[in-house]
Amino acid sequence: MNNRSEDKRQVEEAYSQFGVLLQESKTKIQEIGNSDTRFETVKKQYLSLFEAKIQESRNLLDNAIKYQEWDNLVVAFFGVTNAGKSTIIETFRILFDEETRRDAIKKNNGEGVDGAIVGDGKMDFTKTYEEYRMSIDGKQFVLIDVPGIEGKESEVKDEILKALGKAHCVFCVHGLKEKPDTKVVERVKSYLKDWVKVYSILNIRGTSFNYDEEEEREEFKTKNIRSLEEQTIQVFTEALGKHYAGNYTIQALLALCAKAHFSLKRRDLIKEQKELFNSFKSADAILEFCNFNSVVDVVRHLSVHYSEEICEAHKTKVKALYKTTFKSLKELNSNQKAIIDQIIVELKRYKDLVISIFDSKVSSIKNQIHWEIVDGFDVLKKDGYSAIDDGVSGKKLESFLEERKDEVFGVVDHNIKAIINNEAIALSDSIEEATKQLKKSINTIFNVNIDSKIEGIDMDTSEVISKLEFGFGDFMNWALYLGGCFMFGWTIVGTNWWNPVGWAAAAIMAAIGIFGDGKEKKAKNALSESIEKSQKQCLDTNYNEICKKVDSEFNKKKNKICTIINGDVKSLESFKSEIDEIMATINKYNYKLNNTEYGKL
Repeated sequence: MNNRSEDKRQVEEAYSQFGVLLQESKTKIQEIGNSDTRFETVKKQYLSLFEAKIQESRNLLDNAIKYQEWDNLVVAFFGVTNAGKSTIIETFRILFDEETRRDAIKKNNGEGVDGAIVGDGKMDFTKTYEEYRMSIDGKQFVLIDVPGIEGKESEVKDEILKALGKAHCVFCVHGLKEKPDTKVVERVKSYLKDWVKVYSILNIRGTSFNYDEEEEREEFKTKNIRSLEEQTIQVFTEALGKHYAGNYTIQALLALCAKAHFSLKRRDLIKEQKELFNSFKSADAILEFCNFNSVVDVVRHLSVHYSEEICEAHKTKVKALYKTTFKSLKELNSNQKAIIDQIIVELKRYKDLVISIFDSKVSSIKNQIHWEIVDGFDVLKKDGYSAIDDGVSGKKLESFLEERKDEVFGVVDHNIKAIINNEAIALSDSIEEATKQLKKSINTIFNVNIDSKIEGIDMDTSEVISKLEFGFGDFMNWALYLGGCFMFGWTIVGTNWWNPVGWAAAAIMAAIGIFGDGKEKKAKNALSESIEKSQKQCLDTNYNEICKKVDSEFNKKKNKICTIINGDVKSLESFKSEIDEIMATINKYNYKLNNTEYGKL
């Protein structure tokens, strides 16, 4: 097996492994958790973005494989619209007798055909990428005229990517009279993705008018041109780094006019050519002056070493493609983890708020019940005092106190149940409001962290937001956990819970002996003592029992909510960990691919 076949096999195997790894990563994410997990919305969102990134990479991968060229050097001319790309390529077609041009001349009965692909500077001329095959010193090569990256660039994006995917090196043409715009060069880099070696061509714009004086023809690289050349090299070096291979400064229009046989339709170029010959006298003088041979020489060198150039280009592409994909997925993962972390923070904050609401309501209930019982005994004591003052004694007083006790604590019983129910309703309202705030916070997180469009990926965030209601699902339906809570006071507070309350009217009568004969004061003291004893016993036993039931019932609701929140937090943390493991696998392959020796993948 020859070296080129082995190189090709290695590259295609690397592409294949890359595709398999992406698919395996996607499958692993799909298998995390199951459809019943409450973080399904977050997972689906992550997966949709991950899938989009993978699909984008697969498209580039497929194009890279589909348009691989192993037998001929392919050079793409790339840059802003009307920079002079087509002019340079047309000059190559003339100098090296490109086949389609030769056929066109025959078809046109020897009449001129040159200039047909050259724009007139008034519009975006190149709309589709065109290939031109020719040979230099017996070595075949292909030049590609890539659509410009200005104007309606979106219309030709696929053509640009297709052309660059096929190229082994790129000549980026800059044709303005000022240094390249850094933003434009960055856009060039975004298309190239560090795939191939890049040369810059500084195409000096001008016409025959600029060279009609003898002193203007003495030196091509004037002081201003040299300054512009230095600035061009600096901008491209900073943007492209090690992939930048150097600059060539030319005057493409002069080169084109040197030996062209223009179509009669291009009277503008025919006139320009005539005036240039009047000034320079010969084609060779024009070519020598405009420095076009410097570009010819680099193409000649690349063609001689095309096998090495092709092999290096393909290996660089597969590495750059993987590097770009890994970086993109890494950024995606980082952004999504940040979203998940914020959601976890909100869930924990929400749980703390839920606990606080429950604890506050339980404390309020206990406090109100305590004073409701104390007030009940105070009413009973006051009513007993009043009865004694009215001369009620004996069995009548005993009967009155027993009846009054039932009446007073019947009201207390009703009030306690109302307290529990009212506080339960208030608790539910508070949690509902807290839940609204949680939803609002999560909505804000998604709106802040997910633009409607991410690197070309269309995404309707409203759909994601609506589904969040939900992905964290069950605990949003508070009726499921607080249902019945509005009435559970009736189960907490049993019938006649105050019997016995350490109270006995007969004991009072025994304590004061025979009632009457000026013993009202003694009777009041005995009544007060008995009520205080009964109140203490009631608070120590019956009240504490009610508090235990309140704690138990409210804690059940609180703990159920907290358990769900804890489960969601745990699921999200687990999801992050599993994604990290997947990314670690991708990173391992990325490291291996980008740290191999030359000639090995």
